[in-house]
Amino acid sequence: MREYLLCLAAAAAATYLVTPLARAAAVRFGAIAQVRDRDVHDTVTPRWGGLGIAAGIVVAFMLATRLPLMSTIFRDSRQVTALAMGAAIIIVLGLIDDKWALDAPTKLVGQVFAAAVMASQGLSLVWLPVNGTLILDSSASVLLTVFVVLVSINAVNMVDGLDGLAASIVGVGAAAFFAYSYFLSVANGYQR
Repeated sequence: MREYLLCLAAAAAATYLVTPLARAAAVRFGAIAQVRDRDVHDTVTPRWGGLGIAAGIVVAFMLATRLPLMSTIFRDSRQVTALAMGAAIIIVLGLIDDKWALDAPTKLVGQVFAAAVMASQGLSLVWLPVNGTLILDSSASVLLTVFVVLVSINAVNMVDGLDGLAASIVGVGAAAFFAYSYFLSVANGYQR
């Protein structure tokens, strides 16, 4: 558990330190959210906060590769590379959207491309807990992975009108997913 907490602290610190830099870059390059009727803020708000989150994830991953227990996750670099490639595409798409406000079909194409890159590179759902265990064939695995990624991205996009709401919901979801994964790994003896 100590390694997880150390990575969490490193990610939080990096996010905290990089977010003001991302804010300054957003102001400098004009990635600003104008005031709209559906938003709560009453002044223009800089975007690109996702850069701070991305920096936190990168720092946590770099630290995790050096820790005894967590470094085992990185032995299969194919899945880590797939995740990094998909994340990089989503980050670039988000930066462009924050600057130039892409239309919905263009964003959807970019999201499908990012999810397809991840799934085709080996990061995909291969089974479902249906009637015991349902093993998926390769095309169903890729399609389901793309679908789950699209639903996840757009579920967050739908609640992103109130400052801090999307981050809070994602934080609660991430904590629940971590707790489930951690207790599952302890129950199966994968944890020291």
